[in-house]
Amino acid sequence: MTPSKKEMTRRVHYGDTRALNSKNDQTWQDWVDPYIVESKRLLTVRRNNVRFKHLHDRGVDIVERKGGIRMRLAEYDLDMHWRTALSHYAEQHEAHCVDFATELLEQAGAGTLTEQAGPTKSELIDFLATGLNERDFRDLF
Repeated sequence: MTPSKKEMTRRVHYGDTRALNSKNDQTWQDWVDPYIVESKRLLTVRRNNVRFKHLHDRGVDIVERKGGIRMRLAEYDLDMHWRTALSHYAEQHEAHCVDFATELLEQAGAGTLTEQAGPTKSELIDFLATGLNERDFRDLF
């Protein structure tokens, strides 16, 4: 019996994460956590560069945010206008997210997807407008 498109979509969605998580939860957590922590660092510095610059100028070396995430202020370029920092650290965060997505695909055994062209913006909009239950998302890629 052939599964419905809805069942196929559900299987693909959840199946991908199971492939990543096949060893055990701790292995998954061990390689994901550093990406999450660095992401939080970049976003925190992005929003607080002026405050952190003042703290650094007054001799503060490390700032700790919630969750125990520490940032060594000397590792970040803080001497810029806050608007410049927003775009500067947004670019760094985007590059960090691309690295994470690439690693995620490699861990899932799908590293070749980075070599394929994805959908155009209009194709993605059309796809989202039809809804996931209407068709199998693999048609898009």
